[in-house]
Amino acid sequence: MLNLAFNLFLNGFPRSSAWRKSIKTLFAMFNLQLVSKARIKIVSNELNDLQTVVDQILNIAKENNVKVSGPVPLPRKVLRVTTQKNPSGQGTITWDRFEMRFYRRLIYLGLNDKALRALTSIKIPQSVIISLDLIS
Repeated sequence: MLNLAFNLFLNGFPRSSAWRKSIKTLFAMFNLQLVSKARIKIVSNELNDLQTVVDQILNIAKENNVKVSGPVPLPRKVLRVTTQKNPSGQGTITWDRFEMRFYRRLIYLGLNDKALRALTSIKIPQSVIISLDLIS
């Protein structure tokens, strides 16, 4: 029965509404979900690298006629570290303050086989982290 559901999913659904209802019940029985969107979270500490990756994703979406929502700029995260300059503690106490900023973007893409394959071929700099979630 599960095999039938996957075959119908891969080969296309018949047009009648009775078939569609039975397919929906099959997916409900086996807790399967039809995936319709991809959520892409992009994080980087270099704003230029982040922007080039976002531009590449938007170009892929435009070439494959995929519906795009975003990029949504999320709030910047700042990691701050304060340390004492002299290790012995003798003399005047002076402090060094370091900070690292993380820039984040969120993009929602409609799903398309060609678009997903093209997303795997994006050149990603080392400073960029991408996570892709498939959502229904």
